[in-house]
Parts: sequence; structure tokens; C-alpha cells
Amino acid sequence: MITESLQRIVRRATQSKLAVMLVAGAGLAGIVSSRGQTADSSASLVASAAPSVRGGMLGATVRSAIPDTGAKASLLEFAGRDPRGLVRLARERCQRDIGDFRCLFVKQERINGKLKEVEEIDARYRADPLSVFMTWRSGAGQAKRALFIDGPEFVDGDGQRLARVEPAGALIRLVVSDVMVPIHDARAREASRRAIDEFGFRSTFEILKRVNDLAAARNELDFRYEGEGTIDGRATLILVRRLPYTGPGGPYPDAKLVLHLDQEWLLPTAIYSYTDPEGHELLGSYIFTQVQLNPGLNADDFRF
Repeated sequence: MITESLQRIVRRATQSKLAVMLVAGAGLAGIVSSRGQTADSSASLVASAAPSVRGGMLGATVRSAIPDTGAKASLLEFAGRDPRGLVRLARERCQRDIGDFRCLFVKQERINGKLKEVEEIDARYRADPLSVFMTWRSGAGQAKRALFIDGPEFVDGDGQRLARVEPAGALIRLVVSDVMVPIHDARAREASRRAIDEFGFRSTFEILKRVNDLAAARNELDFRYEGEGTIDGRATLILVRRLPYTGPGGPYPDAKLVLHLDQEWLLPTAIYSYTDPEGHELLGSYIFTQVQLNPGLNADDFRF
């Protein structure tokens, strides 16, 4: 029989390893460059490694946030004329109309210079209260499941946000069924680009706005519409941003960001981030597939 002291030792070791697994991919990203890269070639960085996630998205039809854009040509014209305005209206529509969703989330990140394997995650999201539940299909590492809810039970005595994590290994689960892990401490940030509470369409828009506003204030923003693409069988608009990236310690998260905005939903269904303006070295890719919008998730859907 395992002693109580041994359980504490294993719990501390598990927390140290699992803290770095709580990543959500709400990061900024990009897709086609003006040098001739296509949306499909960019998406293949992850899709080729995880072909099983290709397929039709499921979701409710959501009305457009763009006034007088019944015609496709009108939407494309607006994207080309005012890409920041398009993103602003899409963000407002998302905040107003999207209360919850579920999806298969496909993520890949470069951590400490090394590109990690592709992760496939069944994800659930609810806006109020902010709730995220992730179950790994593949690429899980130390975590099998992770749950975050914006509430006092997910905050420690120092005010740090925590996630409840179920370890992936069968042996460790004999000792501890789950642990509470800080999601914003130094260990987590050294090993992941985004935390679990930064997952989702809303966070993607918020991060995009924050970085774009900073770059615009410094007169360093290059953000433009660069064509149409396809993600998971759905038509998208491709928005590309380039910034003077100076590395992890600089003011910007990447040199090139490529964003796929779904033409019907106006949601960011794929995000790619690069270390270089040409898009040769991937920092992170985040793809939302098999999306179901507003399925009516409740508190019971966010329990272990």
C-alpha cells in the first residue's frame, strides 16, 4: 500500500511535469504570403501530420457581422479595404453571438527551439463562466485531460489560476487521479505558448487586437488581406500580419501571422505563427475543426 508521504512526493513531481502541458493555442497566426504560398500548403504543416481531422465542420449558421455583405464580392472588398475593421466587427459578433462551442482542436508548437509533435484535442468551451475542458486524443505527453473554470475553486492561495489535470500515464494514475496545476507560472510559460484559459475564438481576437494596437501605435503594423483559402472544407478569408519580431523577449509574438477567418461564421478557424517574415519556421499552428457552435453546453459538460 502506497504511503501518504509517497503520494505527496509523486503529486509534486506530477505537478511539475503537467504544468507545461496546459496550452490552448489561442495564439496569433497566419496563412498565405504574397510570395505565392497557398492556404492549403500552409495548412498542410499540421494537416499532413494529422490527416484524420480533415472533414466537414458542423455548426449553426450565424448571421454576418458585416452590414450589406450578402454578396461574396462585398465581403471580399471590405476585407481588402479594411482588414482591421473586418476583424473588429468579427470580434464584436463573436462576443455577442457565440456563447459556447465544441471542436476537435489540432495544435503544434515550437518550444525552446524544438517543434513538438501534433496534438489532437477534443475541446469544449463556454464563455460564461469561462470554462475549458480538453481531452487529448494524441500527442498528450503527461496530460490526459485538463479542465479550467473561472471561479474560486480554480485559484490557489496566492491568487494563481489553476487547472485540474488528469495524468496520462497508467502508473501515475494509480497514485493520483488528478492534480491542480498552476497555468501561468514560469514552468508552464517555458514549455507552452498559450495557457488553457487563453483557448478559444474570443481569446484569439483579444490577442490579435492587443498586438495589432501596439504595432499600430508604433507605426510598425503590416496587416492585410491576401486572398481566399479553405479550412476543413469551408471557405476562409486569409489575413496576414508582419512585424519586426526580435525573439521571445521582444514586444511581438511572431514575425508573420496568418489567420483564416471563416467566410460564413467570421471566426478564426486556423492560425499560424512564424519566426520569419517569409513563413519558413513555424512557431505555432492552431486549427479548429469539426466545430459545433452554440450546442448548449452546461455545467455538467465541464466535470471530470
